Amino acid sequence: MDAHQVKPPQFMETSVEGWFAILEAQFHLRHITTHKTKFYTVISALPPDVVTNIPPAVLHSLDYVKLRESVLSTYEKTRPELLEKLMRTTTLPGRPSIYLQEMLTVANRIGASDEIVRHKFIRALPKQIALVIAAHTEMPSIELGRLSDNLMPLIENTPVFQTLESQG
Repeated sequence: MDAHQVKPPQFMETSVEGWFAILEAQFHLRHITTHKTKFYTVISALPPDVVTNIPPAVLHSLDYVKLRESVLSTYEKTRPELLEKLMRTTTLPGRPSIYLQEMLTVANRIGASDEIVRHKFIRALPKQIALVIAAHTEMPSIELGRLSDNLMPLIENTPVFQTLESQG
């Protein structure tokens, strides 16, 4: 099979590692193993402004691994940037399990403890859910995310809590 069957996603500076993961999955599925083919496939899929940031030595090497490392190191966030992202996020932007997974990924990259992530995660949850999740001290983090997902519909658009609060 040839590299013409690879359909790279649009390059995203905010998710370079994910972009490469998709490409590598396609390389695997299409039995593309040569570094030269992978190199040319990636170069042809990158936007011109990204290619201009690749050092000439890497461009002339035709080495896929060096190319991948160069692009990742250029666009990957620094440790301080990742720490700031982890500490800055204080509100739940959507589904709890996705939010938690993003926090765990960032924490893993900077070496932050699971305790810090759990604390930040619980503080970002609605109070009714946070109380339940905080009680599950032995539950693995990923399961906390799933449990939170399951609990969210129970508090959203539920007048019971509003009624109880207005009576108290």
